[in-house]
Parts: sequence; structure tokens; C-alpha cells
Amino acid sequence: MIAKTPTADRAGIDAGYQGRDGVSGTAAAVPDWDDVAARLAAAKNYWVVTAAADGRPCPRPLWGLWIDGGLVFTVLRSTRTARNLAGNPQATVHLESAEQVLIMEGSVTELSAESIGDFFGAWLEKYAAEGAVASEGVELDRMIYRLTPRLAHSWTLNHFPSDAVRWTFDRAGSPQS
Repeated sequence: MIAKTPTADRAGIDAGYQGRDGVSGTAAAVPDWDDVAARLAAAKNYWVVTAAADGRPCPRPLWGLWIDGGLVFTVLRSTRTARNLAGNPQATVHLESAEQVLIMEGSVTELSAESIGDFFGAWLEKYAAEGAVASEGVELDRMIYRLTPRLAHSWTLNHFPSDAVRWTFDRAGSPQS
């Protein structure tokens, strides 16, 4: 899948809301989606938020890979995240920074190890410095998921609300042209 650029517009923020930069009336330039996608690819930790059957949110920091316009991550089958996604495949993902905010909402699908190519090899390479290792002879019961975004929001602490952007992806899961 070749990702296209999502549609960007200004988030509807009440004119009375004062961020750090106040309401200057001059909106900052919309960032290039390729720059946003590069931040997603370079991120080390992704906060994945799922919901339990009773609606309780369940945020978890996970390691993952930004591949072809979606976040691919893995968890053990026995985790709350896997159980939550089995009942409700909707999730929110955000990066760690509160100074350069990037939040995505979307649907999550389970992938087979065969369908994702060398996901674990790329994952191990990305996280080797963090202590990720392959366990020889140990079979882990892992689920591989892909979050396909439908909506994303970005802004910076220093320029909010004038640089707040809402990114909209098409319904099929591919970004809009």
C-alpha cells in the first residue's frame, strides 16, 4: 500500500481559547504530511489506548513500526490490550511529546506474521538499543496489529492553538489525496 497525503484542515477550536501563543489571528503553516509521517516512523514509544468492555480506557506504551501509512505493533495474546481489541477494534495512538503533539484515531486489524513480511526483524533492529532480543526456541503467543488512521491531530505547545491541524483519512483506511 502506498500512502497518500490525508486532507488537512484547521481544528475547530473556540475563538475564546487562549493557548501559549494567544489567539493571534494568524494561523501557522500546515505542516507537510511527510514530516508528520517521519515523526511517526522515528518515534520510539507509541501510547496505544484501547477500551475495555465497560468503557474504561486502557493506555499502554508500546513499541511499533510505522509501515505504509499505519502503525504496526505487537502484544501478547494474554494482555488486556489484546482482549480489549478483540471486543472493540477502535484505538487511539499518541506519541510521547506534549510539546509536539500527534494523536491518531483509527481501527485496528489483526495481521498474520506471513502478511507483514519481516516485521519482527525490523522491530528487533529498531529496538535493539532498548534491549529487544529474539528468544531462541521460545514461542511467544503474540498478536500483530495494524492501526489504520481515520483522523489525526497535531499541534505544538508553543504555537497552540494557531498551529492545530486535523488530518482526515478516507473511510477505506487509505489517506485521502
